[in-house]
Amino acid sequence: MAIVPVQLRGMARRMDSPEESAMFSGALTLEDVKDKKNPLDGADMSHALKEFLSELNMKIDAILNAMTKEAAQNDFPIKIRIHYLSGSGLVFSSADPIKSGEHLEIIIMLGQMPMVMVTAISQVVKAVKIPGDKTGFSVHFVRIRTDHQDALIQYVFQEERRQIREKKEREITRR
Repeated sequence: MAIVPVQLRGMARRMDSPEESAMFSGALTLEDVKDKKNPLDGADMSHALKEFLSELNMKIDAILNAMTKEAAQNDFPIKIRIHYLSGSGLVFSSADPIKSGEHLEIIIMLGQMPMVMVTAISQVVKAVKIPGDKTGFSVHFVRIRTDHQDALIQYVFQEERRQIREKKEREITRR
């Protein structure tokens, strides 16, 4: 499984056990965004009206996504910065004290516009050093919805391809 360096934000909450029910389930995933069809396709109305209504729909989606994020922040008090990501786990840092063995429900914000959030139940494996001589925490996903894992894997591969492309472009410009 590919592990890519990233700079993502997220939030977490402590759990008593990995069997505890997930609190957050209303996440919008990359699949939801990709497969979203315009409900106005085929409607009998002017192009200008379709454009206006589509724009209005996007704004309403943005407001709803912001409200979802705000509601989640109340239930997920631990703010995290994700440094490395894979389809089976991640490495994060946080100002909050974290212990090895702890179970966390983590929300990962993969995108801002549109807001793309996935969630996973995870277990802290160990403390690790991250760039900047800071301490991070390695976690593996204990439970994750299939569609959320698919969105994570898709994101990881897209990010890996982007980073490889940028590295090649830098090498070409140095020559």
